[in-house]
Amino acid sequence: MKGCVFVLLLLLGLAAATPASAQYACRPPTLPLPGAPADPVITAFQVFVDEIGHQVAPIPFLVFLGDVVLVDGDQALADKQSCDYYTLGHIDPSTWSDVLHIDNNALVPGQATLYSDCDQNNPNDPCLPPYEIPFSTVYVGASQLVNPVFIPESSTGPTQYQPIPGVPIVYTVDSDPVEASHPGCPTDPVPFGFQLYEDCHAVKIGPGGLVETLPCLTVDPQTGCPAFLLDAAIAFTPGWVRIREGAANAPVSDLLHFFGGHFVSFCSDRPDTPAELPEASDVGIPIVPAGDLAVDIIEDTTPIVYTCGTVTYQIFSDPPEPTAVPRTSWGKIKMLYR
Repeated sequence: MKGCVFVLLLLLGLAAATPASAQYACRPPTLPLPGAPADPVITAFQVFVDEIGHQVAPIPFLVFLGDVVLVDGDQALADKQSCDYYTLGHIDPSTWSDVLHIDNNALVPGQATLYSDCDQNNPNDPCLPPYEIPFSTVYVGASQLVNPVFIPESSTGPTQYQPIPGVPIVYTVDSDPVEASHPGCPTDPVPFGFQLYEDCHAVKIGPGGLVETLPCLTVDPQTGCPAFLLDAAIAFTPGWVRIREGAANAPVSDLLHFFGGHFVSFCSDRPDTPAELPEASDVGIPIVPAGDLAVDIIEDTTPIVYTCGTVTYQIFSDPPEPTAVPRTSWGKIKMLYR
């Protein structure tokens, strides 16, 4: 199968045009890399795919076909996978997190398609064909991969694949960090910042630093708390963010509810003393329905910071009450999953 792929590329008259490219362990250096442009005149473009609604992206010109395999590990594991494939004809799909398949066509622009691994026995990682599939049962032989390269998946954000060193031709894969395991993640990887206040206003910081004030336009029908329209075009993962005051076992002092695809409501507990002036959000903390997606964070800084995908939320709440627990032991925000 691998030989047939290479012959096909030669028949298309493309291999001779391959520019200098990155080297991968045990991979024949004469093989053109997936996603590299067939025309060396093309020196810059970007392709973006993610697991939530953007698994397919067009490529407006001819590129070399192949698979970019993201392994769930470090460079050493990626190198081992590459050598196992090219020297032994072996694959180990249990170590893969994603496969970016890059297709080509001499007449029609190609496309990049992202396939992600899933766990059929884990309700938190469901299989949703055709793009989320159980790799260990779907990939049973090396011949199912086409001209592959193996790279480690980034543990700090989207993974970038750059077939030609020093050339701004980049394929970006936004994978596991933005799956629906966190409320408030955007369905488009647009960088946003939101500042949420108890007095019924919010600030939105969009791409390029554009600042916009968001008034309370509605009330969350489920909680009765003031709500903001985050963005009319981009949707956000539904669910709840419970903010606990100072410790993981402390009561919930504030609550965000992402609902309706585009809205978030801000609930806060009622004032403890007459000296504390009530704000619009101080209507009490409703019960989170069983089975709803929810995460807990610890209120140990002002503002409280919650990040999901490419969005950062700053929550301006009342400062936490004094407690006997040393604040230095709280550390950074801790994510606690139900």
